Amino acid sequence: MSKQSDAADAALVSAAVDPEFLPPIEVIEGGNGKYAVKDGHRRVRALRTVHHNKMDTLIRCIVYTGTEEQAVRDMCDDAVGTAMRTKIQSAIAVRNLHRITGLTQVAITEQYPALKKDQVSLMIKAAGVFEEYPVVFNLLRRPDRVSIDTCVRIHDRMKDAGDEEVGAFIAKAEDLAAEGASFTTTELLEAFGIDGPAKKAGGLKADPFEPADRTEVFGDDDQVVGSLDMHSDNVTRLRLPDPNAMTIEEREVAAKAFIKQIYAYFELDAD
Repeated sequence: MSKQSDAADAALVSAAVDPEFLPPIEVIEGGNGKYAVKDGHRRVRALRTVHHNKMDTLIRCIVYTGTEEQAVRDMCDDAVGTAMRTKIQSAIAVRNLHRITGLTQVAITEQYPALKKDQVSLMIKAAGVFEEYPVVFNLLRRPDRVSIDTCVRIHDRMKDAGDEEVGAFIAKAEDLAAEGASFTTTELLEAFGIDGPAKKAGGLKADPFEPADRTEVFGDDDQVVGSLDMHSDNVTRLRLPDPNAMTIEEREVAAKAFIKQIYAYFELDAD
């Protein structure tokens, strides 16, 4: 989480009090008179924070004129390509690409080499449960920063749940929301009795330097040279390689890769 991102979100929430001051949200026309958001998810989140999904809230929108498949491909390029968003936003884009275009998980990894097949599978699961239970994830202090691992844990808990269990799950989330609950990811899992990351023997907590989520950074010849690690205490660390074991060329490629990842973390275009 960055101070710049927090400040931007606060500004959006302030502007959302009067939606007329927000830039238009780009949407895709769907069936049954419904629209999906193509660009403007943070604006939508700000509107929900202020207006709580009131049906009479009027906002300005621009309808995307291309096909749904073109829109999904655009969104996936933005999310997985040079302008990477948060992990869950990337996962939603990948799931939409899989669902709407019919691309297999293998085909997606071929189109986006930075993704592995197992990673795509987890992203699809995570995005599905994130979109199915918004009332649960909105209990987080930063829903947009939720890790893929947390979403998959909730998916695995609910994938075989019957209607009664699902109803109780949602009702509990609604009660917690009414009480003003605001959780970290660990607290959210505990609130619903879902196992979090494994703890060491003897009841000791897991190694604080073991990340809850990791984005690998690729250097020369697509070799992993380090990573951007998100920890359970909402601290983000860079894991850097040993430059003494690298050639000058390898150092230059690795440095550019890390700079690109830092730009992506701050939601900036490195090009």
